[in-house]
Amino acid sequence: MDSAFDTRKFVRIQSYGCELYSKTIEDEAIACGLTKPEADVLLFFSNNPEFQSAVDVARYRGVSKAYVSKALVRLADKGYITARVDENDRKVGWLSEKVLRIINISILIFRKVV
Repeated sequence: MDSAFDTRKFVRIQSYGCELYSKTIEDEAIACGLTKPEADVLLFFSNNPEFQSAVDVARYRGVSKAYVSKALVRLADKGYITARVDENDRKVGWLSEKVLRIINISILIFRKVV
């Protein structure tokens, strides 16, 4: 039995998973009247309630702070989050009741795909 780790196979599988996630999120975001960045931020906050700042989203999702900040502004304008700047000058967001319906629908659809 060959116990060597197949790096190429791992990278292909990981890449496929990222593409599937990205396409699924983008399609569902559009269906819900959101952009992909908005959906990324909402899902991050929903799945990681211990994190609330734009810096957290950028760091753990591997996206730029500008990507997250723009999404937070649009989400606040739409009433999906309550955003403010905290005492450390960090943008912080909390999910509103309005967004829970969208998140729950997206989770159900994502489970069907995966």
